[in-house]
Amino acid sequence: YSTTTNDVDAFTWSEEYTASYTEFNPYYMVIPANAKYAAIHYMSDWQYYLYVDDFAVNEATPVIRVNVDTVDFGVVYLGNEKTELVNVSGVMLENNIAAGVTAPFAISVDDSIYDVTASLAVEGGNLYVKFAPVAEGDFSATITLTSGELSNEVFVRGTGYDCTGTIGELTYTEEFGEEIPLCWTYIDEESFFMGTMEEGSDDYVLAFGEPAMLITPLIEPNGEDMK
Repeated sequence: YSTTTNDVDAFTWSEEYTASYTEFNPYYMVIPANAKYAAIHYMSDWQYYLYVDDFAVNEATPVIRVNVDTVDFGVVYLGNEKTELVNVSGVMLENNIAAGVTAPFAISVDDSIYDVTASLAVEGGNLYVKFAPVAEGDFSATITLTSGELSNEVFVRGTGYDCTGTIGELTYTEEFGEEIPLCWTYIDEESFFMGTMEEGSDDYVLAFGEPAMLITPLIEPNGEDMK
């Protein structure tokens, strides 16, 4: 921000903020009442674009903000886990932000130690959310975020699925559809997408890159050679 002119040298800059390159990240900054200009300084030297949207100047009031209101883990196989990231911002808070959730979800501020509770600094930060189902079924919970009398929340949901014995009897076939079939896994997520070989043909899975592996569900031993 600048309290005088819009000359570059007149601006006071905040600390650097690194945004995700795959989604919009909300960013909030408190500027003084006598500020005359605000500016966004893009400092990367390797990305082509910085997308900016929904710019607003509002009266500064204490608030807890989040970049999403729902985290959907989709299907996670038993014995596996999936982690998503929530960005929490504290504006003019006096107390740290206390976060809480219930199992089978867990949260962490460093993507290392997970529990059902966590504490974020007054300015907020990254909150990692993990879903590690131990039973089949649909699960949901609410991440509560509180600081003094202020609060916010994020709804989380996911489905646990048991892949044991998916291929137990022969003959087994998989024609593939619009998504990777349940209990099939792949290495290098960015290497797979759905496409068609020719117009009017069935959808199938394409792989490229290195490494790129598409792995079947567990094949239960049946005492016979298979092809």
